[in-house]
Amino acid sequence: MNDASHRSIIRQWLRYILSSKGRASRKDYWVVIGFFVALWIAFFVSVLINYESRSQRNAAFDAYPEMGYLSLEEEQTHLQKRQVQMSHAAKKEKMGVSTVLSVLAFIAVSLWGVIAIHIRRLHDLNQTGWLLIACVIPYVGVLALVVWCGFFEGTNGRNRYGGF
Repeated sequence: MNDASHRSIIRQWLRYILSSKGRASRKDYWVVIGFFVALWIAFFVSVLINYESRSQRNAAFDAYPEMGYLSLEEEQTHLQKRQVQMSHAAKKEKMGVSTVLSVLAFIAVSLWGVIAIHIRRLHDLNQTGWLLIACVIPYVGVLALVVWCGFFEGTNGRNRYGGF
């Protein structure tokens, strides 16, 4: 396979998981839900690792001058490191906005993917996607929706939302 066919396959798959039109089988439902759960776990693990490594670096750097009296060379080195850290902090502040926007985009796309698969699964059960409103009922609504979409058999043959 060449790069163009890989991109085409990825585009088709993204169109499939982000579309709310048509129907989705139980297998499709669990594959897409599993994909998004794995994506969210990987995302949160990377955020935690990044946060821990930053806090450890900052703690080690902040503790340095408290180790006792510093020689002139050590003081100059420390001041140079502090200037570098301050310039990195300014860059991080600029990067912070793009990071927040990236996280918001990730949340929006993944949330829409989960909503879309639930709508398509409800279509397979010959129900309207508006039943997602049941999720506003804390715990019970979400649990009922997952059980209904994940474990109940869909309509055989064609229904008002199409066929397989």
